[in-house]
Amino acid sequence: MRIAAHVLFLLVALLGGLVFLPVHAQDPGLVVAGDDDAPVVIEAENGLEWTREQRRFVARGHATAVRGDATLRADTLFAFYDDDSHNRAVPQGAGSFGSIRLLEAHGSVVMTAPGRRARGEKAVYDVVTGALTLFGQGKGVVVTLPQDTITARDTVHYDSRSLVATAKGDARVVRQDRIMSADTMVARMGAARGGNTLKTVDATGNVRIVTPHEQGTGDRGHYDAVTGIATLTGTVTLVRDGTILTGNKAVFDMNTGVSRLVGGPGRARAVLVPEKPVQDGQKSGSDEASKGQP
Repeated sequence: MRIAAHVLFLLVALLGGLVFLPVHAQDPGLVVAGDDDAPVVIEAENGLEWTREQRRFVARGHATAVRGDATLRADTLFAFYDDDSHNRAVPQGAGSFGSIRLLEAHGSVVMTAPGRRARGEKAVYDVVTGALTLFGQGKGVVVTLPQDTITARDTVHYDSRSLVATAKGDARVVRQDRIMSADTMVARMGAARGGNTLKTVDATGNVRIVTPHEQGTGDRGHYDAVTGIATLTGTVTLVRDGTILTGNKAVFDMNTGVSRLVGGPGRARAVLVPEKPVQDGQKSGSDEASKGQP
């Protein structure tokens, strides 16, 4: 049991802390912020297993790993290790059991830390490359940050060394009731005390921005999470109250909901749809809709 708990400590430290805690550039691998002496509590309804032949440790049944204020929950937690413990580029396993090479969480995966939360149906962390992939598997992936929420239908792939996350499949970044969506989004994070923060997002493929009053489409999108400014470029179309504007660039303030079509190569174009006047003896649409109502 002590061996399994030791390896699952690495699971919560590396996988659970990955999305939320900064990587220090001077270190060869992932360094988890916080108290290194903090105890780890591992719980699983169906117990902990060590399978020597498959070189893995398993916690089954509503498994939970808690270290300080970081928590990882899943139906099942796995840790796979190698016997070649001479590799110093990755964290070492317990005793002579070698290097932990792959960490997985399966089923209703939830990772939390103060102000941050990630959810998916499966998570795979490659210790050697420092890469984490969250899989939606039909239920989607959701990463909640202090001001913004990132979602994807298929996957969110996170490189803990470059602090870059790639969301694929109807990817979205949401701030309040304003949404930028695209086929693929690349989010760049910044290291901050207590966790990583979202800096910028670049979007490609069916890029769309929706606010309560308008929507815009373009070939490419860029979102600055620090300023809250989102930009559409390429073939840009804005639709607002039946009015259609086209151009090469549009800027949205995701904090206030204000947008504008700005200069660029080519000409901006607006198609205005005036409201039709009501003729004498005719009912307006709203009057007809209310006819017969008490």
